[in-house]
Amino acid sequence: MTIVDTSKLHKKELFTRNLTKEQKNLLNNFYLFLKGKRYSQSTIKTYTFFIADFINFYRKTPLNNLTNRAVELFIENVFITRNYSISTQRQFISALKIFIVFYPHTEINDLVLERPKKSRKLPSVLSQEEVLKIISSTQNLKHRAILVLIYSCGLRISE
Repeated sequence: MTIVDTSKLHKKELFTRNLTKEQKNLLNNFYLFLKGKRYSQSTIKTYTFFIADFINFYRKTPLNNLTNRAVELFIENVFITRNYSISTQRQFISALKIFIVFYPHTEINDLVLERPKKSRKLPSVLSQEEVLKIISSTQNLKHRAILVLIYSCGLRISE
């Protein structure tokens, strides 16, 4: 008896694309365009993935009719529901700006497309009790001295 994990099937279902032959050809040409511009393989893969998702989302709408509002709706319906990070959304907008250069027949105005601001998360800081506990739990005297020096000088790991 074989057990099938339905959660994986459900996720795979979400990312299934039903593109026409013309849309696939457009994506292949976009891929070659990026390759010709000497983008890294990782960037090419990421940008092609985002544009494929975008085209798939509007597969019944001609690309010539897409506007900035269509981009906003795509972000609201796809990126937010999939819990993509702000940096991923910024990557999509970069990919879309390059796609507009490649395929300028759309109504999307790349000057109006703005990338969201980077999130500025504060680092988690250890309390004084936690630092004392770390220092006291260290047995090696040299390591303890290094930890005390790092903490007292406010050094970062990279320093």
